[in-house]
Amino acid sequence: MVTGRRNSRYSRPAIRTTCKYSPSVLTWREVNIIYHQCYLPVVTSPLPAAVIPTDKLDEAQQSITTAFLTKMGFPCTFLSAVAYAPKAEGGVGLLHLSAEQGMQKVLQILNHLHAHTTTGTIYCILISHYQLQTRFCQLVLENTTPIP
Repeated sequence: MVTGRRNSRYSRPAIRTTCKYSPSVLTWREVNIIYHQCYLPVVTSPLPAAVIPTDKLDEAQQSITTAFLTKMGFPCTFLSAVAYAPKAEGGVGLLHLSAEQGMQKVLQILNHLHAHTTTGTIYCILISHYQLQTRFCQLVLENTTPIP
C-alpha cells in the first residue's frame, strides 16, 4: 500500500477508492466507468471549496493515476501527457486534479457574478479595485501576463 509522504489527508479518500478495486480483474471499460463514476465524484467534489496546494494534490494523484492506468492495460511508464490528454486528441482522458481545482474555482466565481449574489458583488468590487490598482487600461482578466 502507499506509505510515507503520500499517505496524507489529501490522498486518503483516493487510496480507499483505489484499494477497493485493486485486487479485482476488470475490463478497460469497467475501469473507465469506475474512474468516471466512482473516483472522480469522490475526489473532485470538495475541490471548489478546498485550498489544497497543487504540489500536494499532484503527489496524491500520482500513485492513483498509475493504478488506474495499469488497470486499463497501460504500462506503468505510460506518459502522463497522453494520460491527461483529451480522448478527442488521442489521449486517455484522465483529469488533472490541480487543473480541475483551478477551473472549479473560476466557475464558482463566475456563477456568483452571474447570479448577483452578495459574494458575487464582493468579487466584483475586488476585481474593480484590483483593476484600479494596476493602473492599466487593458482589463486584468483579459490579459493574464505578469505585470512588470
